Amino acid sequence: MAKEKPEFEQLNLFDLLESGFLSSGVISGSSSKELSFLISELQDIQKEKAKEEQREENLRRLREREERERKEREVQEEKKRLEEERREQHIREVTSMELAMDWENFYAHDETTAADHVESISDGFVKCLNRKGCVDIEYIAAISGSDCRSVIENLKGSIYQNPETWGECFYKGWETAEEYLSGNVRRKLGTVKLANEKYHGYFQANIEALKRVIPPRICAEDVYVTLGSPWVPEHFVDDFVEDLRARRNKGSSFNYSYAYNGYRQIRFSYDQETGTWECNNPYYRDWAFDQKYGTSSRTALDIILRTLNLQSVEVRETVRSLTTKSGKQSVVNRTATLEALEKQKLLIREFREW
Repeated sequence: MAKEKPEFEQLNLFDLLESGFLSSGVISGSSSKELSFLISELQDIQKEKAKEEQREENLRRLREREERERKEREVQEEKKRLEEERREQHIREVTSMELAMDWENFYAHDETTAADHVESISDGFVKCLNRKGCVDIEYIAAISGSDCRSVIENLKGSIYQNPETWGECFYKGWETAEEYLSGNVRRKLGTVKLANEKYHGYFQANIEALKRVIPPRICAEDVYVTLGSPWVPEHFVDDFVEDLRARRNKGSSFNYSYAYNGYRQIRFSYDQETGTWECNNPYYRDWAFDQKYGTSSRTALDIILRTLNLQSVEVRETVRSLTTKSGKQSVVNRTATLEALEKQKLLIREFREW
């Protein structure tokens, strides 16, 4: 294979003659210095020519690439336009309340439904709730002799369509106003806003209704938290008691450790089924802790447990009685009860501050 010549090799006299740049007469009458200059000039001309050709080639490739990109953009834009048209057409179809030509109401051929005939849509609504326990537009239409669209238009305000369950079917997912406008209405509002934007205002009535029932926001400091609030996590009660005991026992000769080898001596738990609080060690005594938050009649743990369960902390005692058959009677020890109530108030105040 022949070796390729360099792009700009050193020119000689034969190259000059061959290129037509010089004639034999000019060469014969020129000195070697002049010939070297002429050769250098020819090399510069060839370099410039090569650069110009390279620039033209780069420009051609750039134009081809721009043309390809333009065509690709046009294709993508057309594809996007067609998808948007299909989406818009789909939204118009699912929100138009128009039924397919071959659609049939299931209940129209149900023998048991024929006996449930009513005179009006409102009567059908009541019967539907009594019989089925939910809003069934098809059933109401069948027993009232109406069409689905008329049922929906007639009951608007009493029913709302849930965007999470409608499945893009205009007669599905309807709920009573009481059901839809209750529960976590803030979450429902966020969901329906997204659906309303997607379906071009189809769920606007839901938004307005939810806004009317949303309670005003309150600051954290306005939330009443106390011992006995069932929503307070168990570990908060454990930590609170641990903190109180640690503070009372600090520097005391009765400095008991609240946790022994990672095991807490006192733990509280809430039973969801019975709605009551329990303590794993209700009879545990702590002298320093009881001295501050308990009384001679009730320990601090007893007062805390009773407060958690919203029970009275009154102290009763048995006295002699001439009016009872047994000769004894249980009465409230007023002094001891007032003392226990003061300790209870102190614990509640400590918990709120904590």
